[in-house]
Amino acid sequence: MDNGDKFCKSPAQERPGTCPYGTNLPRATDFCTSDSECPDGSKCCFNDGGKTCLPFVKEKMGSCPPRNILYCLVAVRDTCTSDSTCPGDYKCCPSGCHRECLKAV
Repeated sequence: MDNGDKFCKSPAQERPGTCPYGTNLPRATDFCTSDSECPDGSKCCFNDGGKTCLPFVKEKMGSCPPRNILYCLVAVRDTCTSDSTCPGDYKCCPSGCHRECLKAV
């Protein structure tokens, strides 16, 4: 609503889904500050140049199973980057030293 020199704006609404894995580290330049500034189907996520609009990743139902790994003996490469890279109802879960597709609980 425009009220002379004042402008009322709806509160920022967070969109469903998550940012792609590995894009959550803050950087120097922001191209957006909230999801409402991004086109449909994307979220405002931290990326290499700062916060930018990226296509969201749909999160699968359920949770990752609990893991009891306290430390890593050997570095292992991630076998997934997000739920969308896992088959069926499997989720991309932290598994101690890496991420892997595990059956959701």
